[in-house]
Amino acid sequence: IGDYIGKSKSALSKSWYNKYKDEEVMKILNKNLLNFFRKQCVDKSELNMWTTFKEYKNTLKGKGYTKGFVPLNSRATNQYSSKVNLAYGLNRYLNPFYISFFRQRGIDVDQDRYALSEMLQWIWRGAIRNNEPVNLYIPSERMRTLLIDFLESSTSK
Repeated sequence: IGDYIGKSKSALSKSWYNKYKDEEVMKILNKNLLNFFRKQCVDKSELNMWTTFKEYKNTLKGKGYTKGFVPLNSRATNQYSSKVNLAYGLNRYLNPFYISFFRQRGIDVDQDRYALSEMLQWIWRGAIRNNEPVNLYIPSERMRTLLIDFLESSTSK
């Protein structure tokens, strides 16, 4: 199940977290985060940065990366520019209230572009802003695919 944790389109979304908050799947996600930071990256903990929905921070925290939590809406700061190991543990969708608000005014919202924009802004908090390489763990297949497609389209121009 560990390899399939982010397979569904809604995996790691806010509703997914609410549905599975007390399930075994949270323990598996926690173990996956721990594995990324302690076995894949093997760096000092001060180089680690991760995020999820704020109310699930304590559910997913772990030795070696807990202090590296950076809220998903963190903006306009260089405070995290030394972070090279980044885990983006969520799948962003715009709140249905806002979608309804925009639709009533004739504005269509591209959920994928919104999600990609949010993720890129968060990733940009890390060392990549200094033109340094970063290690990324993105368990949501949707979010990972959005990033890969964006990078491939950017390099083919």
